[in-house]
Amino acid sequence: MTMIIFLILIIFCLLCIVIESKIIKIRYENIPVNNNSDNLKILHISDIHHRTFGKCNSRIVEKTKKISPDIIVITGDLISRNMKKYYNTGVFLKNLRKIAPVYLSLGNHELDLPPNLRNKLFKIINKSGVRILKNETVKIKKNNFTTYISGITLDIECYKSKDKKRKYKNLKQYTEKDLYNAIGNKKGYTILLAHNPLFFEEYAKWGADLVLSGHVHGGIIRLPIIGGILSPERKLLPKYSKGLYKKGNTIMNVSGGLGKLRLWNPPELIILILGLSAKLKPA
Repeated sequence: MTMIIFLILIIFCLLCIVIESKIIKIRYENIPVNNNSDNLKILHISDIHHRTFGKCNSRIVEKTKKISPDIIVITGDLISRNMKKYYNTGVFLKNLRKIAPVYLSLGNHELDLPPNLRNKLFKIINKSGVRILKNETVKIKKNNFTTYISGITLDIECYKSKDKKRKYKNLKQYTEKDLYNAIGNKKGYTILLAHNPLFFEEYAKWGADLVLSGHVHGGIIRLPIIGGILSPERKLLPKYSKGLYKKGNTIMNVSGGLGKLRLWNPPELIILILGLSAKLKPA
């Protein structure tokens, strides 16, 4: 009897994984910005990896059209390190770019590509019209509201050790000073695209107003009250796995992402409304 119950649970979990992999959940978040009465609508995409939602991710494109964002941001791991062909990725990005400006920060999988494949991917991204922010800042203006978007690129050793035997031990830390050296002082209301949320305290010390991250895949498995169970660094109960977090005057949104294995943790797109408006209801 115990074995039968166990098998039923396994089958149930596998069914949940298969069903969830086809879902795209839309999460709405309001970010208060006192001096913005115009409301900036941002679509936050992260961690697609191998996952596809229709040909060239056409389902994501269709949802994006309905959302009609002012800007789109992608916080890394657009691909997986073992991918070698990026044609569909290029078509997907071109279609997104037709809807709104797209800004992308790099994740560990882009950084982990061999130089020839990384250059190939970057050429396709640049050709699509998407702007890669590698320790760079751009200025965005909507009517009377001006914001800055900064994208940072962490060293690959922040994700995995050079010592293969201690792959996720003694990882390199990222500090406020590193961020300052990478992009200097913040210039105004600043949105920081940082793939890895685990350095949130340092981003807050630097003065980011809003941090957009991914990487943790929602903790892979999510349980009520407990939240995410496992990080890519093989750490249990990661501190930042999915949702909104606040540190001083800094707010961070961590996307649960779209790809990778997940359970009770459906793929998601996030719509962030920056401004004074009341909460917007899903269409």
